Amino acid sequence: MGTPDREAPASAMPSPALPEPATPGAAARSPGTPTSGQTHTESPVPPPPGTVGVPIRLAEPTALRLVHAGNRVDVFRASEGTRPLAAAALVLAVTGLEDPLTGGLLIALPPATAKEAVKPAPGGYVVVIRPDG
Repeated sequence: MGTPDREAPASAMPSPALPEPATPGAAARSPGTPTSGQTHTESPVPPPPGTVGVPIRLAEPTALRLVHAGNRVDVFRASEGTRPLAAAALVLAVTGLEDPLTGGLLIALPPATAKEAVKPAPGGYVVVIRPDG
């Protein structure tokens, strides 16, 4: 004969994951919101067929706050005048909004243009946000 089934004490049971209590005055965070030390990245847009994602750094990093995933931008090398490297490039993602000096844009470019964009650009890139997208 065995012993009757007994329930284990509550202290022996694994506790379910509970959300951390809110700190008074703290803003609520959504599940995807970065915590201290993480870099914010907008939800990326997938590259259209026939394009690849290319990361670029802007000559004026604070401009990252003006650009959003889904925007269309004309891309220029800051040191090369007025001929655009790419016209109406789709912005796939924006990174580094908390610290623009570490951030940049991920843009969709055709492979041939991407080869040009990955060449060193000591002065960074300048973008013009297109009103049509």
